[in-house]
Amino acid sequence: MRLRKWNVRTGGYEPYDIPGEWNVRYFSEDMSETVNCARCGRKMKYGDGFKSRLIHTEMGYGYCVCDDCFFGAEWEEEKGKL
Repeated sequence: MRLRKWNVRTGGYEPYDIPGEWNVRYFSEDMSETVNCARCGRKMKYGDGFKSRLIHTEMGYGYCVCDDCFFGAEWEEEKGKL
């Protein structure tokens, strides 16, 4: 499955491939739905995740990512730009 990931250095989107068996969501009516983090693939409840700052739909909605990726990898990647 192909998503889009914002590149903080170039200021544009790049293709971002994830395994086809991952269940990634940018929206769910069921907050207890089991989804994969769009960044690392960890399984979690949708309601326990955060909207990605970097991995988006074509309309710019952030996919659900786990707390480790949101507060760790994504913040570190953004700080690298500053």
